[in-house]
Amino acid sequence: MQIPIPGTISPTRGEFEPTSVAGSQFDCFNDEDTLFGPDNQIARTLDAERRLVVFSRVSFIEIVHWPTNVGISIDTRTEDIEELWNGIVALRFIGPYLLCIRTRSIELYDIPFPFPKDLQYFVPSTLGSVMPNASRPQSPPHSTSLPPVASHVFASLSFRAVSIASPLQPVKEVDTTTTTLSFLANDVLRGLFHYRLDVLVFEDQDAHPPELRVRLIGAYTGIHGFVSSIALGPQNLRGVWIERTRNNTARRVVTFTTSRPAFEAPAEVLIWRAPDAEDFSGEEDAENVNETEQRTETGGLALIEGKVVYEVHSYDLRGEHQVLL
Repeated sequence: MQIPIPGTISPTRGEFEPTSVAGSQFDCFNDEDTLFGPDNQIARTLDAERRLVVFSRVSFIEIVHWPTNVGISIDTRTEDIEELWNGIVALRFIGPYLLCIRTRSIELYDIPFPFPKDLQYFVPSTLGSVMPNASRPQSPPHSTSLPPVASHVFASLSFRAVSIASPLQPVKEVDTTTTTLSFLANDVLRGLFHYRLDVLVFEDQDAHPPELRVRLIGAYTGIHGFVSSIALGPQNLRGVWIERTRNNTARRVVTFTTSRPAFEAPAEVLIWRAPDAEDFSGEEDAENVNETEQRTETGGLALIEGKVVYEVHSYDLRGEHQVLL
């Protein structure tokens, strides 16, 4: 959840100083509930209309309907023991579907709601329904293996952080409905990548399942250090990241403006794409393939032009700066 905090920038110290929230719009906030779950659960997203909140832990997705304290747990693991680590990084509702961006792939899940009786489990909480002798569970009592209805694989990238912009209004055509959004992803070794994602849902879903169309529209590979936090604005207009340079105590806040022409350009004019599995043959190591060399003969990719707007020097590099847009 993103909450705007009123405040100003100090003219002397250059630091953000929040104003008092007494008597402000924050007075209308109410404690809906406190849900108890495994200690390693991470709150990812919510659907306020259906009153669903989504958590993840390792390779599990847990969705809870907080008015009834009922949840389901989805096991996203595969049986391929040779598969590289592909943990869950970000989740976002797109209509009835749940978009899951992982370390090396994107998946789309069709979430059954109301939850089927045989898949439900009870989630104890402080304000909702009460289970006698309820205690903090170590994990949900059971999970279901729900295969994704669509997926896309990043063959040579490994993302550790992702920030998703708000989806645009769905566009309905004769036999399809398309929802478009963008996201910013960080590969620790390769840099920042800005993607456009189109989710196509067809009228006849039995004959044609949903599709994910992923296009790389911007990239920044000039980071000389470690990126600790990234954020893409909800309207996909601006973005920001925080980086710590190597062999230095400086932390920099870097902002950029997204490229509208690259976002709106047809797919065939983009020069950079995420390679599919068939692009690699034999025993060639996909991790050593340079995606910048995979180009078409037309168009151009918008390189992300970052601008340093704030810099702080500190010997204590344990602290984290977080950004929200």
